[in-house]
Amino acid sequence: MLAVTLLAGLTAGVGFWLGARGGAGISLGELTAAGLNAAAPAVLLLGFAILVIGFAPLWTSMLCYALIAWSFLLDILGSAIHPNHWVLDTSPLQHLALAPTTDPN
Repeated sequence: MLAVTLLAGLTAGVGFWLGARGGAGISLGELTAAGLNAAAPAVLLLGFAILVIGFAPLWTSMLCYALIAWSFLLDILGSAIHPNHWVLDTSPLQHLALAPTTDPN
Protein backbone atom coordinates (compact mmCIF):
# COMPACT_ATOMS: atom_id res chain seq x y z
CA MET A 1 0.00 0.00 0.00
CA LEU A 2 2.84 2.38 0.79
CA ALA A 3 4.43 1.75 -2.60
CA VAL A 4 1.11 2.40 -4.37
CA THR A 5 0.61 5.64 -2.43
CA LEU A 6 4.09 6.92 -3.25
CA LEU A 7 3.75 5.79 -6.87
CA ALA A 8 0.48 7.75 -7.14
CA GLY A 9 2.21 10.91 -5.88
CA LEU A 10 5.13 10.36 -8.23
CA THR A 11 2.78 9.74 -11.17
CA ALA A 12 0.82 12.90 -10.36
CA GLY A 13 4.00 14.97 -10.39
CA VAL A 14 5.18 13.52 -13.69
CA GLY A 15 1.70 13.90 -15.17
CA PHE A 16 1.54 17.56 -14.21
CA TRP A 17 4.98 18.07 -15.73
CA LEU A 18 3.86 16.45 -18.98
CA GLY A 19 0.82 18.72 -19.04
CA ALA A 20 2.81 21.86 -18.24
CA ARG A 21 5.63 21.33 -20.73
CA GLY A 22 4.20 24.03 -22.95
CA GLY A 23 6.03 26.83 -21.18
CA ALA A 24 5.18 26.80 -17.50
CA GLY A 25 8.87 26.90 -16.60
CA ILE A 26 8.62 24.27 -13.85
CA SER A 27 11.15 21.45 -13.87
CA LEU A 28 10.41 17.75 -13.60
CA GLY A 29 12.20 17.56 -10.26
CA GLU A 30 10.09 20.33 -8.75
CA LEU A 31 6.81 18.76 -9.81
CA THR A 32 7.93 15.29 -8.74
CA ALA A 33 8.75 16.68 -5.29
CA ALA A 34 5.36 18.41 -5.24
CA GLY A 35 3.60 15.13 -6.08
CA LEU A 36 5.44 13.27 -3.34
CA ASN A 37 4.69 16.13 -0.93
CA ALA A 38 0.99 15.72 -1.68
CA ALA A 39 1.22 11.99 -0.87
CA ALA A 40 2.54 12.66 2.66
CA PRO A 41 -0.89 12.90 4.38
CA ALA A 42 -1.94 9.64 2.73
CA VAL A 43 1.21 7.94 4.05
CA LEU A 44 0.43 9.28 7.53
CA LEU A 45 -3.14 7.97 7.30
CA LEU A 46 -1.84 4.58 6.18
CA GLY A 47 0.48 4.43 9.19
CA PHE A 48 -2.35 5.46 11.49
CA ALA A 49 -4.58 2.72 10.02
CA ILE A 50 -1.89 0.09 10.55
CA LEU A 51 -1.48 1.25 14.16
CA VAL A 52 -5.22 1.07 14.82
CA ILE A 53 -5.51 -2.36 13.18
CA GLY A 54 -2.93 -3.61 15.66
CA PHE A 55 -4.84 -2.40 18.73
CA ALA A 56 -8.53 -2.22 17.78
CA PRO A 57 -9.29 -3.74 14.36
CA LEU A 58 -13.04 -3.10 14.57
CA TRP A 59 -12.47 0.64 15.05
CA THR A 60 -10.10 1.09 12.11
CA SER A 61 -12.50 2.43 9.50
CA MET A 62 -14.33 4.69 11.94
CA LEU A 63 -11.13 6.25 13.31
CA CYS A 64 -9.55 6.67 9.87
CA TYR A 65 -12.65 8.36 8.47
CA ALA A 66 -12.79 10.53 11.60
CA LEU A 67 -9.20 11.65 10.99
CA ILE A 68 -10.00 12.44 7.36
CA ALA A 69 -13.16 14.36 8.30
CA TRP A 70 -11.33 16.29 11.05
CA SER A 71 -8.55 17.22 8.62
CA PHE A 72 -10.94 18.50 5.97
CA LEU A 73 -13.06 20.31 8.55
CA LEU A 74 -10.03 22.17 9.86
CA ASP A 75 -8.83 22.87 6.35
CA ILE A 76 -12.18 24.34 5.34
CA LEU A 77 -13.06 26.21 8.53
CA GLY A 78 -9.55 27.04 9.71
CA SER A 79 -9.29 30.20 7.66
CA ALA A 80 -12.75 31.41 8.67
CA ILE A 81 -12.81 30.82 12.44
CA HIS A 82 -9.06 31.17 13.19
CA PRO A 83 -8.67 28.46 15.85
CA ASN A 84 -5.58 28.10 18.01
CA HIS A 85 -2.50 26.88 16.14
CA TRP A 86 -2.37 23.83 18.43
CA VAL A 87 -5.76 22.77 17.06
CA LEU A 88 -4.68 23.41 13.46
CA ASP A 89 -1.55 21.31 13.98
CA THR A 90 -3.71 18.21 14.53
CA SER A 91 -4.62 18.19 10.83
CA PRO A 92 -2.13 16.52 8.45
CA LEU A 93 -3.33 18.81 5.67
CA GLN A 94 -2.04 21.90 7.51
CA HIS A 95 1.56 20.68 7.21
CA LEU A 96 1.71 20.52 3.42
CA ALA A 97 4.04 22.90 1.65
CA LEU A 98 2.52 24.73 -1.29
CA ALA A 99 4.94 23.07 -3.67
CA PRO A 100 6.31 23.88 -6.25
CA THR A 101 6.10 27.55 -5.20
CA THR A 102 7.75 26.80 -1.85
CA ASP A 103 10.35 24.22 -0.90
CA PRO A 104 8.67 20.98 0.30
CA ASN A 105 11.14 20.45 3.12
